[in-house]
Amino acid sequence: MRKICLAFIVLTCSIAAMAQENKPVAGFFGVGYGVSFFPTAQHVNFTYIVSDKLEVGGTVGFQYIRSRSSTFDSLQIVGSNSVFLAAQEEHKTVTTAAHVFITPLVKYHFGVKNNLDVYLGANLPIGVGTGPQTVNSDIVTASNYNSTNSTTNTPPVSVSVGAGLLLGCQYFFYKNLAVGAEANLGFSTTIANGNNVTKISGSNTGSNNPDAGVAIPTVTNKDMVKNDTENLGMLHSFALSVSWYFGKGKSN
Repeated sequence: MRKICLAFIVLTCSIAAMAQENKPVAGFFGVGYGVSFFPTAQHVNFTYIVSDKLEVGGTVGFQYIRSRSSTFDSLQIVGSNSVFLAAQEEHKTVTTAAHVFITPLVKYHFGVKNNLDVYLGANLPIGVGTGPQTVNSDIVTASNYNSTNSTTNTPPVSVSVGAGLLLGCQYFFYKNLAVGAEANLGFSTTIANGNNVTKISGSNTGSNNPDAGVAIPTVTNKDMVKNDTENLGMLHSFALSVSWYFGKGKSN
């Protein structure tokens, strides 16, 4: 029994020693890919391990949203030569938005003696966003008949800055390769000052369309807006990532 216990202790220590080798050391570079939720966004991490406790770097992230919805009505319209045509009218809405951010960060790693890496950190997110741009269109189609009227609303570009506190962990399941989870609690402020642009346009085509070939002028209106928004909460409430570290390490 004593021999079995001794063998178990030796085996456990050997596994722990082998597991410890999976972690990178000071002087290594790291690159990672992750997805954060609430809101959903993708990001790429670049870091450098300064010491066993300290890691510095940054995140480059992006978010793109596009949604489309349509409703349809059946109706009768008057075409060329006063002929009644069975037609369909589509009420379509398309919304798009994009956001790009750069986030410097620093992490303090705790001395966990196994494959698990636990850390606290801080970051300073800086972002630029466009949208949401909304396009509302009324499209009437029939035999050799098409009529489109659209209204496009484009808000000014927004700039956001903030600060956050990080709490995360990584598990190195292979040498210098890890999967991780991270929570981010912080605040941000968003400023959007500029012109809110509304553009109205249309077109008429088809041999059965009596207005075909008639030029429809495009109308553009600009309204000055100033929006300041402050958020306190989970900037990236939860993120999952995979990271790879490489390098020769620092010489002792």
